[in-house]
Amino acid sequence: MSDHYKISAPDGTEYFVTGLPALQRLYRERSIAADVLIQKLPIDTWMPMNEMYDISQWDSMTIPETQIAGTESATPYGFGAARTPGFEIPSNRGMRAAGILFMINALISILLLLAIGARGARNGSTGGYSIAIIIDVLVGINLLRGQWRSSAVSRVCLGAVIYGLIFPLVRHTPLAIITGVFQLCFSGGFLILLYKEFISTARMLVGVGVVAFCWLAISVTVAVSAIYPALSRTDPPPASRLSEVSASALPIQHFETDDKVASLDPPDGWVLLKRDNSIVPAATAAMVAIHPQSDCYAALVIEDLAANLGDDSVSLYVSLVEENQKKSVPSFTVLNQIATQFGNNTGQRIEVTWQHEKTKVHGWRSFCKSANGYYMLSGWCLEGEQTTALPQYIKLEKSFSLTERKTVKH
Repeated sequence: MSDHYKISAPDGTEYFVTGLPALQRLYRERSIAADVLIQKLPIDTWMPMNEMYDISQWDSMTIPETQIAGTESATPYGFGAARTPGFEIPSNRGMRAAGILFMINALISILLLLAIGARGARNGSTGGYSIAIIIDVLVGINLLRGQWRSSAVSRVCLGAVIYGLIFPLVRHTPLAIITGVFQLCFSGGFLILLYKEFISTARMLVGVGVVAFCWLAISVTVAVSAIYPALSRTDPPPASRLSEVSASALPIQHFETDDKVASLDPPDGWVLLKRDNSIVPAATAAMVAIHPQSDCYAALVIEDLAANLGDDSVSLYVSLVEENQKKSVPSFTVLNQIATQFGNNTGQRIEVTWQHEKTKVHGWRSFCKSANGYYMLSGWCLEGEQTTALPQYIKLEKSFSLTERKTVKH
């Protein structure tokens, strides 16, 4: 197998040369000087040619006919086939393709962050996404300039270790394991593009194809996990827990207030519980529910107060609830507040966290009002499970219905 060399011409242009005979021929033809800087790939060190080789005999040495034929038939590699035979213009197609893919990956991460924000979810991983976006943009820009190939390889390897090995081992869920495998393949696609500068068009297409396939596979896996939350769980709920839920469930899975104003039919997966159950003690709640698969809990509280706090009374009520909660639970923290469609009413939803003894809890609270009072739906789960629990909470939120009673004039 022939050696590959990179030559740095006096004007700064870099060329590839395939095989030592081709290098010797270029020197004998005085196309290159004795002290021209060369690299013997894959070593990245530049050296004067006369220090790397003893060229004193190159002018007088006899070269076999087979080697002469090989050098004479050499064709340029990359752009411009009309260049001097023996010189091979280096193609940075692999680096350029990787640079474009890094920029696309950064864009996908930005869209993912926006989607997380739109859904009202927030967790510690968003900071990691932000850092990854900045790194991908910097690496992508420099790869397009023909630089940072080693840094890009390091970035890819670090991503493979974190997202392909550490996350699956720590979370140990079917979703984490499946996406971890695709993350490793994803990193492999970039390594195909970045390993050595001298790559063929076929290799470039393979690398791009692997990366694109992994993007699609990860997206499909995440979409499927949203439909089947069990993929995001380490283990299914134990049989004893399901038995306890079944024993505490209401015989008729329908909630309705005495005045027929508020009602709720639980969506698939949710179970309405008796208020005196042992799973979610909530004596003051009008309704209690659980979603066993995502380990998400919920309670509906009704305040029979005259809704006389003004046009912005819901926001004011939310503020009062926050103030009271912080007094009783100092660790209670509001992460964000957004408008939401609470049942068939426009309301507000806040995302919160708090500490219960030594357990960190993540939750949401949705608020709306009727003519006679306020309704607050609270949902919560363990910190770290909110990505799985939030879609189920939103389904419950949207199943709530509020109908204003019409007053009869005499």
